[in-house]
Amino acid sequence: EATPSSSGSSEQKRPTSPAFQHRTSTPARRSGRRGQRRVAPEMGEFLDRLEDMQKGWMEAIRESQDREERLVNSIIESNAAVVASLME
Repeated sequence: EATPSSSGSSEQKRPTSPAFQHRTSTPARRSGRRGQRRVAPEMGEFLDRLEDMQKGWMEAIRESQDREERLVNSIIESNAAVVASLME
């Protein structure tokens, strides 16, 4: 009797190498709470740093807007003075 591997069949065995095994798009869940306890404080620290950075950026934006507003007002006043002197 002929076996599939010894016959001229076009069927081939699947490679058993790990490189060819099916992989899911999401990693396997870790069991236990040990990882959660370590990740939660790290995530909290990370979020605190992000919040501090955001506050700094918002303050810098406000200061920049104030400077721009003063500059625009100065330009408008200067322009008005030049126009007034030209009209005399």
